[in-house]
Amino acid sequence: MASCLKATLVIILIILIFYEVNSLKMIFQQLKVTYANDKYIKEGNANIRHYRRNGDYYINIWGTINHTWANNITIHVIVTEFLHNEYRRSFIEFHYKLCDLINHEPMFGQMLVKKGVVCPLPKGQYKLMNMTVQS
Repeated sequence: MASCLKATLVIILIILIFYEVNSLKMIFQQLKVTYANDKYIKEGNANIRHYRRNGDYYINIWGTINHTWANNITIHVIVTEFLHNEYRRSFIEFHYKLCDLINHEPMFGQMLVKKGVVCPLPKGQYKLMNMTVQS
């Protein structure tokens, strides 16, 4: 009887965890570019905006690239979280070559694909505005 009760509690716990994971929503509040090589990019910038009090947060990226970008560009996304009155590095990190990010990554890559980004990116000016992460 006790083992049946334990098994039932474990199943309920698994269902609750599955529900919480499936309802996870990523909310970005800050975006900071720490390094961009002047050889590859000119006038690059990014920010996060939201237009309503309870609305979604949107990612905006714009800039001019000087050379064609393919897998010669590496993107590092490091997530921090606000804990104890400071932003601390989280365990969530993404390190991708550009084409691998666009073609294989299901959240950030799909966000870029929906804006028409294809790999390789020819040199020129880009404005990727009002993007949301697909979860």
